[in-house]
Amino acid sequence: MADNTSRDLSSQLEAIIATINDGIITIDAKGVICTFNPAAERMFGYAAVEVVGRNIGTLTPEADHSHRDEYLPRDLSSSEREMIEAGREVEGVRKDGSRFPLDLAVSEMEVGGERMFTVVVRDLTARKLAERQKTAMLAQLNALKRALDEHSIVAITDVRGKITYANDKFCAVSKYSRSELLGQDHRILSSGHHSKEFIRSLWTTIARGATWRGELKNRAKDGSFYWVETTIVPLAGPDGKPVQYVAIRTEITERKAADDAAEDLRGILENASDFIIFADRNKIIRYCNRVEPPHTPEQVVGSNWLEYFTPEQRPELGRIFDSVVDSGQPANCEASVPEPDGTSRSYACHLGRIIRDPASPGVVIIARDVTDTRRTEAQLIQSERMASVGILAAGVAHEINNPLAAVIANLDLASREVSELTKRFALSSDLGDELRDARDCAERIRVIVRDLRIFSRSEQDARGPVDTKRVLESMLRMVWNEVRHRARLVEQYGEVPPVEANEARLGQIFLNLITNAAQAIPEGRADQNEIRISTRLGEVGFVIIEIADTGAGMSPEVQRQIFTPFFTTKAAGVGTGLGLAICLRLVEEMGGRLEVESELGKGTRFRLHARAARSEEEPVIPEMVSARGERRGAILVIDDEPVIGKAIRRSLCAEHEVSATNSARKALERIKAGERFDAILCDLMMPDLTGMDLHAELSKCAPEQAERMIFMTGGAFTTDAQEFLDRVPNLRFDKPFDRRQLLALINERIR
Repeated sequence: MADNTSRDLSSQLEAIIATINDGIITIDAKGVICTFNPAAERMFGYAAVEVVGRNIGTLTPEADHSHRDEYLPRDLSSSEREMIEAGREVEGVRKDGSRFPLDLAVSEMEVGGERMFTVVVRDLTARKLAERQKTAMLAQLNALKRALDEHSIVAITDVRGKITYANDKFCAVSKYSRSELLGQDHRILSSGHHSKEFIRSLWTTIARGATWRGELKNRAKDGSFYWVETTIVPLAGPDGKPVQYVAIRTEITERKAADDAAEDLRGILENASDFIIFADRNKIIRYCNRVEPPHTPEQVVGSNWLEYFTPEQRPELGRIFDSVVDSGQPANCEASVPEPDGTSRSYACHLGRIIRDPASPGVVIIARDVTDTRRTEAQLIQSERMASVGILAAGVAHEINNPLAAVIANLDLASREVSELTKRFALSSDLGDELRDARDCAERIRVIVRDLRIFSRSEQDARGPVDTKRVLESMLRMVWNEVRHRARLVEQYGEVPPVEANEARLGQIFLNLITNAAQAIPEGRADQNEIRISTRLGEVGFVIIEIADTGAGMSPEVQRQIFTPFFTTKAAGVGTGLGLAICLRLVEEMGGRLEVESELGKGTRFRLHARAARSEEEPVIPEMVSARGERRGAILVIDDEPVIGKAIRRSLCAEHEVSATNSARKALERIKAGERFDAILCDLMMPDLTGMDLHAELSKCAPEQAERMIFMTGGAFTTDAQEFLDRVPNLRFDKPFDRRQLLALINERIR
């Protein structure tokens, strides 16, 4: 029974020794290995049969018996049968020679009267590795913490949001001490910038265990504001619910300021009226602040800057671009960009070098649309030319009218005398015919000069009754060369009253409309086209003037834009696009309206509704020759051109006593001396003393003589002269004059 029990215990002990993970080695007092369990075999790499009977020194760093004490108790004289050493760390050597750390425990026992020792070893390799990894990890964590503390603002809060940790960076940026921060929540840093919904969304996110990322604007202790880029990470407890929140922040105040500045700059660029383009040294566009239809940003960016200009411009523009890149000196140029509708727009460009990469400089191009400016300049130049023509016309009219008045007056006298002589002496009528031909030619000159005078008065705004037929005929004579090669002219003038207008302005309107009608018809087909001009009564108080052509006509789209300033369908350089816009403005200013009807390919009709003049307006000069005067009157003629005075004297001397002088000052002296006249014919514009000045002087010393003044004008008007004529009630007539009308005027005046 006892033997069986002993065997059972022995079997159990052997099973434990065979399965235990610790190495168990038994040695005798001399250090000879007696047993070597499987765990020891796995640990040292030896089979038991290889080491049993060998000295324990085989398993030590040097395979000799001098090191067996490494595995034996330090005091073998102990007689206690118990653990004599435990927890000592030694080094073992595997069969392959590799060394590894061991934890050693030695106990003594007596077997058969002999001292035996049990050596229990445990491989410390894994533990040592874990310890080294832990040490390395702690070192890394410390380094990471130092780096994080240097760069980032770190705070830890509990679930209620109370700050439990604040690093030095947090204190430095917020300007609060650590003691002032701990125990507070982040409302201490609130700037008031963020809405309640924003803050509520932040807390909702982290409360459910999700990480929140965003930008926050905080306020420091001193009241200054700063921005932080923030990541808040919830740390969960065993139940998965957050127990702490770690907030890692990076100050981005300067970056936000830069972003804001960049956003402001972007807004400025996108809303700038100029085009701002960046192109690399190969002229490829890398940025454009805005584009105009039909182009899109995707089309423009990546394209070559030069491709937007005509082939003729590209070589010079390319040379300017390359010069800016190579020299760094800015340059200015102007170029035109073709439009899809066949027109073009002009751009003033400033080019400057910009360096993003020293190895690859580029060019910034600031392009300003100067199309309207150039058109305005062209119109101003044209206006200045027209003003110059007006000034020239006024001067020419004055200089021609004075001698022409004498020529016509003398021709009339000569014709009358020749007619009387022919009747009296039965002479040939050839001389009379020659004089009449000369008189007709002089009349033609008078009409031409009168037409020029329309432009000479273009700066005046005075309105009065204007004969539309006369103005139309004047304008037709001016543009006849433009019309006659393109169309036959059809004139249909109805019986209409004068219109209330400024003659020069009305002439400008007619000239524009007739010219447009002619230019809508190609040259060389005059027999197939016509320009029809007609006048008729319109609604009550209005006269209708129509100018129609059989030209190209207009589409509805073009009709909607024809009165828009600078809109033109003509080729570049042919028109400014201001003519019809000016016409519309002038028509509206005189209380009328301008309508257009057109059909593509069938022609255009402009219809002008002009206000009829008031019926109470009286003509300045009587149209009919009155009867002979009831008495011979005393007439004084004042004109700085002596030939005018002589011509008038000859015309009137048969019925009146006429004296003439070329000095208004001498005339004034005569009147002051007591002479009196029934009529004083006085030139308006004279050197030394003008007709206006003489009227002013006579109004003081002889007002009844001032009332008898009749002013003669040769076509040269100043603003003062026009205002004077509008102000005084005196009669006036234009030179050159018709003798019969002049005589009728005098007879009417002195009746």
